[in-house]
Amino acid sequence: DCTGHGVPGALINIVCTNALNRAIKEFGLTDPAKILDKVAEVIVESIGMDGEVRDGMDASICSFNRVTRDLYWAGANIPLWIARSGAVYELLEFRPDKQAIGLTEERIPFTSQKIEIRKDDILYMASDGYADQFGGDNGKKLTRKKFKELLMLQRGKSLAEQQINLLNFHNDFRKKGDQIDDILVMGIRIEK
Repeated sequence: DCTGHGVPGALINIVCTNALNRAIKEFGLTDPAKILDKVAEVIVESIGMDGEVRDGMDASICSFNRVTRDLYWAGANIPLWIARSGAVYELLEFRPDKQAIGLTEERIPFTSQKIEIRKDDILYMASDGYADQFGGDNGKKLTRKKFKELLMLQRGKSLAEQQINLLNFHNDFRKKGDQIDDILVMGIRIEK
């Protein structure tokens, strides 16, 4: 999720996409935190250190080992949620590092979290656009808390049903108001 608007935002998007591709393809990185660190380095090299461009990117990235069933995840301002069925249905939240990818005053290395994945877990990663939408009866922001509650209501539904439910809720919530940001909500069900 790149920051910035208009032409500057589009250019940052191109720089960030290029940096992500380079981190994975050119540098061969697979650890999510190392990927985010390299992306940050490439972005700063691309836009310079003079401090004029403060835009960058928020991200959530993971790699999954199918043999060990371990998920490695790192986030830059974007959390990971895992819906897990069992004796109790729960939505686990994994908190990101509180820094964007790009030029920052005191960059610290990103951290990867190792998470054991179970059959039928659903991984959710989302940009801030859905939760930041204004609407409802009072024209207020939806909020991340209410977005999480909405994800909890998707229990037992297929991903296709969830997509329709989230889209319908979004459209009903914003009513005739404009969509204020780009929106990406990604759900991945682990079937085996």
